[in-house]
Amino acid sequence: MKEDNDIKVPKNERSLFDSPLNGKTKLTASDILLAHRIKELLEKNIDEKVSSLKELSRLVGVNELKLKTIFRSVFNSSVYKWVSIQRMMKAKELVLDTDTPIKEISMLTGYSMVCNFITTFKKHYGCSPGKLRKARSLS
Repeated sequence: MKEDNDIKVPKNERSLFDSPLNGKTKLTASDILLAHRIKELLEKNIDEKVSSLKELSRLVGVNELKLKTIFRSVFNSSVYKWVSIQRMMKAKELVLDTDTPIKEISMLTGYSMVCNFITTFKKHYGCSPGKLRKARSLS
């Protein structure tokens, strides 16, 4: 296994490694790799509810504060907000590109209650998934 010092960082990406997290700590190559590992884990399980940051941090082997700090520093978003945005992007794609029922789309994107899914979708896109689908079929 390579040490952090063995990783070559392109000049245009070095600012990521030098950016301060809380004024005292700097990101290391392993921190950035960890953030991407967390992201991949979340992507693979996008249809499931994020049980808790505590559980997620246990899965990746870091404490909760480090997980939140590293993720926000690398992706400029909290874990929960990032997951919500990814779910909405997947939902919009399914609404526009398939005839999958809205109820099923809500389940496929991690929402157990359709009303919560529709409310979140409206907040994110300004209309319900049903209206978006109708607009697609009219064009």
